[in-house]
Amino acid sequence: DRLQRHMYTHTGEKPYKCELCPQAYAQTNDLVKHVARSHGDGNPYLCDLCDEGFKLMTDLRQHYRVHVQSTEGGTEKMEEVRFTSVAILKRVFAKAKQRM
Repeated sequence: DRLQRHMYTHTGEKPYKCELCPQAYAQTNDLVKHVARSHGDGNPYLCDLCDEGFKLMTDLRQHYRVHVQSTEGGTEKMEEVRFTSVAILKRVFAKAKQRM
């Protein structure tokens, strides 16, 4: 039930426990991120611009903002660049799936 899962964030309950370490989380997506970042092998998501690798696609998306802000001089062009980066992200995602 989504309401119950949401309530965990307010009650402090952390029912989603990592099987590999003592960490626990209120949300399942936080546990999934933890397992990938802390216990995952390799960095399958590579930046096409600098070849830096990431364990999660969300981390790669965040990383792309560094390139956008440094090349565009801020966030004025962010929407335009974000649109063009979708194609890049799809390519990166396909490559990462091949490496997994």
